[in-house]
Amino acid sequence: MKQWSLCLLICCLFFASCKKDKKECPIPETPGITLIFKGLFNGEPLILNNEYTYSNGNKLRISQLEFYISDVRLVKNGVETPILDVGLLDFSVSHNEECSAKAGEYIEIANIPDDTYDEIRFGIGVSPTLNATVPEDYLATHPLGRSVNHWSAWNSYIFAKVEGRSDEDGNGEFENNIVYHTGNDIMYREKSISTTITTKSGTHTPISMVVDVLDLLSDGGNSIDLGISHSSPLDSAAVETAVFIMDNFDTALRLE
Repeated sequence: MKQWSLCLLICCLFFASCKKDKKECPIPETPGITLIFKGLFNGEPLILNNEYTYSNGNKLRISQLEFYISDVRLVKNGVETPILDVGLLDFSVSHNEECSAKAGEYIEIANIPDDTYDEIRFGIGVSPTLNATVPEDYLATHPLGRSVNHWSAWNSYIFAKVEGRSDEDGNGEFENNIVYHTGNDIMYREKSISTTITTKSGTHTPISMVVDVLDLLSDGGNSIDLGISHSSPLDSAAVETAVFIMDNFDTALRLE
């Protein structure tokens, strides 16, 4: 009997230890809507600076993913309710390890009118009205207050950033820089997602989405040549790369 009791105690301690060691990274459940964006690469959690395989078989590491959303609206029977002017999704902290990457980057929005909606709409990038402003118009803590996110030569905020390094010759050195920045009103894109969203005062309503970096860089039939990075003026042919990325947000960003 004592042996069975000892065995049971050891098992209990073992499972308790496993449960304790299991790291959890929950999203705060604050009243209102929480827009959650989880970075992926080819369907797997995106861990910045981890090694992934590109569509051509070459290896790459993503070191930064960042983009603006703006003019966020909830929709019911075609009628729009604005809930957010602009927000910045910066994955540089939340996607440095697996636990927080699986939890995602998020934006909290309070004071949402109680109702049941059938759609959410938002722009990817900075809306033309806000894109006509400059960082000096805002506090440094505002999403549009970061001077590093504004291109004076483009008269535009940088709508999205995908940065990293790739190994183009297979020597394991990752010597090739990947720097894809997008901006300017012509690259602003609208996204619409149909889903039932029920809001009630004092309750937490999460809307969880994913964005797959591989789908930003490749649409299945065409892929960006990682040997050519984009950071050129609008009159350059490299603008096609930026447009390609912004167009691909339509399928790369989707409901989880």
